[in-house]
Order: sequence, then structure tokens, then C-alpha cells
Amino acid sequence: MSRDIAPIFADIDAFDPDKFVARLTPDARFRFANGDPVTGRAAASELGSASLAAELYAAEKGADFIRTHDPAALTDGLEVMAALRTQATRSTR
Repeated sequence: MSRDIAPIFADIDAFDPDKFVARLTPDARFRFANGDPVTGRAAASELGSASLAAELYAAEKGADFIRTHDPAALTDGLEVMAALRTQATRSTR
């Protein structure tokens, strides 16, 4: 059985988790990174916060490049981290 997976990756690259999740069966089991598997489309679409946490951790550890599915959320998170770092520096003086 051959399957063209290009449209699936196009949905992922569109940064729209709903497009990807729509391709899953209603009872699909999905695992993000090393997390526990989740079952169903709704549970899979809620993994955005886990993705953001992993991206922020990668940034904190000095990653040169982060591929994100939600650029706005990642930008907000990085700005919050920078503000917290600035505040922590000020309080130690």
C-alpha cells in the first residue's frame, strides 16, 4: 500500500494543528515527543502547550534553531522569559 504523505506534511507546515488533527481517526492515539500517548482528535489538538514548553526549554538550553507550529506563542513565551531574566538580574543587585 502506497500513500502520498506530502499533503500531511503540508498540513503540519501550515502551522495549523486543526488541519493535521482532522486527518486523524476519531480514536487515534498520538504521542508528542516522550509524553504519554493521548487518544482522540481533541486530545491531540491540545498538545500545543506541551509543544510550547519543549520549544522554550530548547531556547533556554541554547538551541540555534526552533521549528514551531505557533510562531506567535513562541515569540510571546520568549519575550516573557527575557522579561523574567531581566527582573531576576535586577533583584540580585
